[in-house]
Amino acid sequence: MLSILAIVLITSIFHVNNVLVNTGNNLIHGEMTHPSTNASPSNTSISNNKIEVTPDPWWEWELLIQIPVIELVAGLFIVNVALDRYRSPKLSVDKNNSPKIVQMDLAVYKIDEKLIPYHLRQFTVPYNVNRILIRNVSGSAAKNSKGVLRDDDLEYRVCWSVPTERSLATINAHSMEYMDLSAGLIGTQNEHFKKYRDRLTELQNYVNESISEVTLRYILLQGVSEISHIFKTPEDIPVVIAPTENDWQVPPNKNHVLLWSLDSDAKLKEYTMIVTSENSHQLEERVIIHIPDDEGRVLQFSEPEKGSAFLPKTWPLFRHR
Repeated sequence: MLSILAIVLITSIFHVNNVLVNTGNNLIHGEMTHPSTNASPSNTSISNNKIEVTPDPWWEWELLIQIPVIELVAGLFIVNVALDRYRSPKLSVDKNNSPKIVQMDLAVYKIDEKLIPYHLRQFTVPYNVNRILIRNVSGSAAKNSKGVLRDDDLEYRVCWSVPTERSLATINAHSMEYMDLSAGLIGTQNEHFKKYRDRLTELQNYVNESISEVTLRYILLQGVSEISHIFKTPEDIPVVIAPTENDWQVPPNKNHVLLWSLDSDAKLKEYTMIVTSENSHQLEERVIIHIPDDEGRVLQFSEPEKGSAFLPKTWPLFRHR
């Protein structure tokens, strides 16, 4: 980058030298017909109705100062923009190691009452999280990076896998972070719905038979009634979901639902995955969300053989936020 600045300065000096030499020659040796009849400047001599001009030293110094300053400012501006683009973090998707499949259990309900047996206090539904590996291949940290899953005009903010940086993450230089992009249901909707109904029945029977205190029994039965409305049919258990920007939500249908049922006509759909940060280029990848396969994957890249698409900053000063 310093070499660029040196070239600009040398070019400016060379240009000014040519301007001064050519201008001096024209002023000293050139002849001009004076437009007036008798008037003549103090630094001219009149001979045979022709004007011979002698150079003005102050004019030379003014020209010598003004032209280099203008070109130097322009050169520094170009160099600054080039350095800014060079130093900007460059994010990319590691498609060879994405998605990474990690199992998680999302609670449908949770009761904080020690008189209830532990296995009846909560009921969870298992999902396979599909995590995308985002690499920073530059020497600068990407600050306040966020992830978005876009569907036409709708944008779903997703989260990072780091518990302390769910919404915004800093990806250090030559480092990486995982982004939780989506998750697929493990097992079938009918299977989990049956377990859910059986668990509620067992819970209700336990409260009626084992909780003798009337007020507490009434409160617990009211809670069981509310819990029973979370899932009314098997289709209320979403098949593919995406997290919110703050974390995975409970129960599962509180997340961004990408696919409700295996019987849906839209068993796969294309989305745009976007990663931005306050000081880097915008990264975009087209991904296809589909029903879970045998390995737990619910997404694939539309163009797995090509590299990630870097979108340049708005030229020259503004960055995508």
